Amino acid sequence: GLGDVYKRQGDKNTVTVTVNAPGGLTTQTPVTTVVKLTNSWESEPVVPSQTVYPGGTATSPIGVEKPADVNLAADKPFTINPAGKGLEATGENNEFGNPTYKVKTANGDWIVGLDDKGNVISTAPKTAKPGDKIDVPVIVTYEDGSTDNTTATVNVIDVPTREVPFDVEYKFSDEIPAGEYKVETEGKPGEEKMKKDGTWERTTKPTNEVVV
Repeated sequence: GLGDVYKRQGDKNTVTVTVNAPGGLTTQTPVTTVVKLTNSWESEPVVPSQTVYPGGTATSPIGVEKPADVNLAADKPFTINPAGKGLEATGENNEFGNPTYKVKTANGDWIVGLDDKGNVISTAPKTAKPGDKIDVPVIVTYEDGSTDNTTATVNVIDVPTREVPFDVEYKFSDEIPAGEYKVETEGKPGEEKMKKDGTWERTTKPTNEVVV
């Protein structure tokens, strides 16, 4: 009937199936099927790649492109796939109450977990090197129980640095003939590194050049 045309996702249908039992007997068994319309649309979970400085933390938002009438699961639509390659459960939860995992790399262990919005939070070890990257496997769950897999990729980049110029100090000395100069201390530039918020932090003080 027409009712069949308007089956909704999640509707349950009970049909009777004839099962051939041993000895030529047949039994009638009711079987419940759930209507799944999952295959009629394509969803595309998208996680933009993030970059992080060694020792820094990256937040990877997960976006799901899907039809308006397809909803994510109300409870825990995003979970980190604990069976993911290189993932090891820490047994601890982060500040959002979600489990955290260790991702082992040649340059130290990362800690990854989800925040309260389903973003992937990845903290790189201080020993991470520019060019390191990790892939965090994420399972996206929809209202009808179907799932998709996506990956949050985080790349380590070098911290931007800049030189701090040195000053030149002139000292007057009787011992050197007028018009001649001698460098007593050679100047060395200092260095500053950029912090995540865009401000600069001095890591090496410049050495002033002293001329007598």
